[in-house]
Amino acid sequence: MNSKTPKTLLFRADGGVKLGFGHLRRCLALASAAKDQGYQPILVTRTTPANLKKMSSPPNMPICHLAHALNLADDATRTARIAQQHHSRTVIVDGYTFKSAFFRRLRQAQLNVVAIKDEVTSSPDINLIINSNPAVKKSHYRKLGREKGVLAGAKYIMIGNDILRQRHHQETSQLLISLGGARWPNELLCQIARGLQPISHHFKKITWVLHDSLGPSWQTLLPKNTSIQAPGGNFPRQLAGATLVLTGGGVTLGECAFLGKPSVTLILAKNQAAHALSYAKNGTTFPIPALLKTDWRQLSKRLPEVFTPLLNHAKRNRMSQAGRHLVDGRGANRVIQAISKSFY
Repeated sequence: MNSKTPKTLLFRADGGVKLGFGHLRRCLALASAAKDQGYQPILVTRTTPANLKKMSSPPNMPICHLAHALNLADDATRTARIAQQHHSRTVIVDGYTFKSAFFRRLRQAQLNVVAIKDEVTSSPDINLIINSNPAVKKSHYRKLGREKGVLAGAKYIMIGNDILRQRHHQETSQLLISLGGARWPNELLCQIARGLQPISHHFKKITWVLHDSLGPSWQTLLPKNTSIQAPGGNFPRQLAGATLVLTGGGVTLGECAFLGKPSVTLILAKNQAAHALSYAKNGTTFPIPALLKTDWRQLSKRLPEVFTPLLNHAKRNRMSQAGRHLVDGRGANRVIQAISKSFY
């Protein structure tokens, strides 16, 4: 390979209505940092072109689409082949569906494997684990017998360039509701809408960002100062302009913290509970369990109870400072530097 040719890094992640878009957004944030540091990022994904257009990607990044019907063994084989074709020695993988057999297949192809994880698990076929949960430490992995190859904690929270550019954007009197990429049931959205009614007059604008819902009746409960928008390229500016945010337990929590946006987190999935609670311990968000329908029925009462104290400017300011202290926006650069030191 020509010495002037950029070193390549291959990213493997998916996004969609069923999966959400957090894993993909995190990889794209890392890909942008790789591009800034002289690498050529390549994305291998099952994400549809239409959904990818809504995401912020590095310019001129090659994208290789995989068939949705591909099983994981063939997925790994195809990913390894693409890495070899593009002269990438390293594959960065993000997603709950990728298990030990997937990583083993990549290692058998003589590739360095980097895995972005949200849970404390290990595999001998992973060269480097990245877990940016603020509560996770390297000592958690030592208990699993892993002494090296771990980047753990809030200093590795990966924020994309589209969010980084918004840090000094002026906020408006806005409540932003962004619950991730899933299609949420009408019953859940009705309870959220009822819960927000008592505080809605405190905001000039209320914006819901969601892909779709399973039923339209919840929209009849919304006040007149409400708009509903599909996720897209305008989301970073919407987030930066918000006074308060109601979100799920995914990557938006880190983005809120970086931008200094106080948030309330609905824990809608078991795999997001530890993540949300770790941010809560750092004073950046208030978590509300919403895993079960019995939890949903409490939201009309719980949301006003939690949001009302946050209408106090001093309280919001403390949470804002805690978030900015926790997430400095340099996590993606630190990860790429660690990859460079380890493999290049």
